[in-house]
Amino acid sequence: MSQQASSHFALTPDQINSFNQNGFLIIENFIPSETNTQLRERIKYVVEHEFHPNKNHAVFSTYKQDAKRDLEKYFEDSVDNISFFLEKNANIDPETGELKQDKFSCINKIGHAIHEKDEVFRQFSHQPKLYEIVKTLSHFERPIILQSMVIFKQPFIGGEVIAHHDATFLYNEIEQDQTENPVIGCWFALEDATRDNGCLWVLPGSHKWGCIKRWVRVPSEADPNAHDMKMEPLQPELLQYTTEMNYEHDKYIPVEVKSGTLVVLHGYLLHKSFENTSSKSREAYTLHILDQAKPFAKGQWIQPKRELVNYFEKQNE
Repeated sequence: MSQQASSHFALTPDQINSFNQNGFLIIENFIPSETNTQLRERIKYVVEHEFHPNKNHAVFSTYKQDAKRDLEKYFEDSVDNISFFLEKNANIDPETGELKQDKFSCINKIGHAIHEKDEVFRQFSHQPKLYEIVKTLSHFERPIILQSMVIFKQPFIGGEVIAHHDATFLYNEIEQDQTENPVIGCWFALEDATRDNGCLWVLPGSHKWGCIKRWVRVPSEADPNAHDMKMEPLQPELLQYTTEMNYEHDKYIPVEVKSGTLVVLHGYLLHKSFENTSSKSREAYTLHILDQAKPFAKGQWIQPKRELVNYFEKQNE
C-alpha cells in the first residue's frame, strides 16, 4: 500500500486499486525536504506572531462559567481564521487561562483556515499534483479545501484521537447513497510518525461500510436562536466500531511513515491515533476536501461565513 511519488501527476492503476480496496493510500516522498523545512519554519513563525494566549483567557479558562460558551464560539469562528487549540493536558491556570509553560509546547492544533489565510500554506495546499491525486481518487467535479489543521501531537502530552471517520463531520447536502464518498482527507507527515509518538492507525476496508454516524446541528433547547451539536447514528449496529473500547482493535494497522509522506484517506475509512508517550513530537498537516459542485450540508459543524475561494480553480484561470 506504500507507493513512491512520481514526477508526474498521474497515479498508477495499482495505486488507484489499492485506495479503492483499502480506503487509504500512502505516497512516500511527496513533500521535498526543502519544502518540509519551509512548512515547519512557517508554523513556528505563525505560532510566535499570531498566537496570543493572554488575549484569550476566557477561551482557555475552565473556571469561568461562560468558558464553555466562549470556547464553542472560538471553535466555530475558527472556520474562517487561523486559530489555536491547546492540548488537553497542557499546563494551564484554570482560573486565569494563562499558560504555565512555553506556548509552543502547549498547542494541540492550528485550525481551520490556514490553507487559505497563510500564503505559504495556501500555495502548498493547492499544488497541481495534489489536485490531480484528489480528482483521481474522489471523482469530485470541483474539489475544494473546506478545512485544514496543523496537528502537533506534543511529546508526553499529545492526546489520543478515538476511532472515527471524516464523513461524520464533513459532508454534502446531497449524497445519493452510502457508497458515494463525500470527503477526501490528506494527511502530510511533517515529522516521522511512529507507534511511540502517536502515528495513525487505520482499519483497512472499513470505508466500504458507509457512514456510521453523523455530527449534526440541531436547534438549541435553551436558546431558540442558537444551535447545539449532537451525534446522530446512521447505522446503530456498527457503532461498536467507533466506541473507545469495542471497535475491532486487533484489525487496525499502524501507519508508520517518514516525514514528507502523504497519506490519502477515504471519507468513510475508520482511523485513530494513540497518545504520544515519547519525547518526540509528531507534527502533521491535514486537509479535508469536498466537492464544491454539491451544496455543503447545512447540518455540518463547519459553516464558513466568508465567501469561499476555490484556489484549485483560481490557479488554472
